[in-house]
Amino acid sequence: MEAPISDHLIASDRGERRTAALQRALATAVFGTAVAGIVIACLTLRLNPQVHARPADALLLIAYLCVGYAVIGLVVGTAAGLAVQIILAATRQTRLEGVGRKIESAMLGVLGLGPLLYAASLPDLGLAGRALTNLIFSPGLAGKLTTLGAVTLTLGAAGLVLRPALSTLRQRCGLSVPAFLALGLSAALGLALVCALFGAPRATAEEASPETAVVDEQFPASPFLDDAPSVVLLCIDGADLDDVILPMVDAGELPTFARLMAEGTWGGLGTFAPTLSPAIWTTLVTGKTKEEHGIHGFTVFQLPGLHASVLEFPLHSGLNFQLMPLIERLPGMPSIRLPFSSDMRRVPALWNIAGRYYTVGIFHWRTTWPVENINGFGLASAVTLGETTGRSGKPRDVSLYHHPPGVYEGLPPPPELPEIDAVRPYLKPGIDLDPEDERVQLIHSSMSRHTVHYLSLLIRRHQPRFTAAAFYSVDAFNHYFSVDRTTGGPFAPALEERYRFTDTRLGELLEALGPDVNVLVVSDHGYDFVNNNHTHAPPGIFFARGPAFQPGRRVVGLTVFHVAPLVLHLLALPPGEDMPAVASGSYLAALDPAWALRNSVSPVPSWGSTEHTALRPRSNGEEQRILDELRSLGYIE
Repeated sequence: MEAPISDHLIASDRGERRTAALQRALATAVFGTAVAGIVIACLTLRLNPQVHARPADALLLIAYLCVGYAVIGLVVGTAAGLAVQIILAATRQTRLEGVGRKIESAMLGVLGLGPLLYAASLPDLGLAGRALTNLIFSPGLAGKLTTLGAVTLTLGAAGLVLRPALSTLRQRCGLSVPAFLALGLSAALGLALVCALFGAPRATAEEASPETAVVDEQFPASPFLDDAPSVVLLCIDGADLDDVILPMVDAGELPTFARLMAEGTWGGLGTFAPTLSPAIWTTLVTGKTKEEHGIHGFTVFQLPGLHASVLEFPLHSGLNFQLMPLIERLPGMPSIRLPFSSDMRRVPALWNIAGRYYTVGIFHWRTTWPVENINGFGLASAVTLGETTGRSGKPRDVSLYHHPPGVYEGLPPPPELPEIDAVRPYLKPGIDLDPEDERVQLIHSSMSRHTVHYLSLLIRRHQPRFTAAAFYSVDAFNHYFSVDRTTGGPFAPALEERYRFTDTRLGELLEALGPDVNVLVVSDHGYDFVNNNHTHAPPGIFFARGPAFQPGRRVVGLTVFHVAPLVLHLLALPPGEDMPAVASGSYLAALDPAWALRNSVSPVPSWGSTEHTALRPRSNGEEQRILDELRSLGYIE
């Protein structure tokens, strides 16, 4: 009878050990991921002062990320615990139990320390410099696997070293492994709550009022205030200098760009990553970083229970582009992502500043919906292409898109779209034109000439001293047709043909404006045609023609931060010293030195901020269409 009892005790002991091993793996993984979630929540609060300013929102955000990452740890810990059980069982059978224990210790080190190392490596925390960015975007799978292997071995070794010391400390506290880790998690959570409740947010946010107001600033009037030439700022979305424009100019295919190079100043325009157009377009007209102006990208995250939207999660946290889209797909889960709206901008734009002294105009500049009540005319766009009509074709609330509401009244309609055969130059010779092909329809609809038509008429009618206008479609063509351009697909000529089309429209606009207007043609970024994206922030374009610019001069070193102070100087208005490019005066490099000497301005400390900023985006009824368009371009999942 003793043998069966002994066997039973041995089997029972082994079962308890396997259960304990599973518990250790689960507790360690949940601890590591939950603490990482708390760190990411604190970083998120630092990026989102409008959430940090409301204690209830801050506490709920911490709870969401702590629990959410703990669930991930639960899944990973279960898998790791089962693997540990198999390893321990195998090593006992071969009398290598000590080896099994060491493998378990190493695995626990990876489970517990791995998430913490990941959180510490996030660029917004900065403890590991650009290590995580380099790992994610480094070329070659072999290099990534080598790096990950080295990190895993290092964490495993740390687990072997730390486990005895932690085990001794735990035993002195008289706690089990789960209780010991729960104590550490509670301490981390408590510290995060203290920071959320008592840590000062970087800025405060208030509810939006119907109109945007600018803090009043007095400054000495520039001597050429009344004589400053008009300025037109035109942004061509995604236009690329080195890979497209310069080769096509050399081939004689872009006469308008060639003319701009001969008659004015030109060069590349540095940008910033992530290259999300709404953030960069807003920087172009404010001179501020996305953290300062408040427009971080295409969408915000409206989490259930939070009054204020989360504008952005930390870079490389996986929340912005991977985890949140997955959560949205859960059964019964409402849409978490909503497009930004213009009333979420925290600082005045060029049209707010210049509009206090001159008549101004906005023509479909990105992220200007709902339209602002400005001194002049405004036609708004959301974060994607400007849409003023719903799917029924009837205008939506025109007062939110047009200022004044009758801005188009009395103007002749634009030329009608050409026949579908006009698309043929966008296809390779010999390829049949299918009118039902979605890409054919995209090209056909993009051949509208309403931008130059209406913009020229509105400038003639309102005589604005400053106008910000947009040319779209180039970036969409980059995304949709660069693969065909590279591989020789049926739409291989489409991208270059779109540049020819844009060049022609730009020439028509320059003729309508005349030589006495300072015209700036910029883009938010270029394009990486090898990898079919603009992840690494390739530079955009800068072309400037007019009385303030030297003919035939190439300038280097300009960035998207230089454009706003440059425009203000051209308008005889002082740039703000809180604009990053003003302190060095580097934006002056774009101007004709003789003109700049005759027309100098002195900066002011700041043009202030908007009186009220919306805590969440306004609904325009087109959210689903906008999200679908962003998905088709690859900007969101």
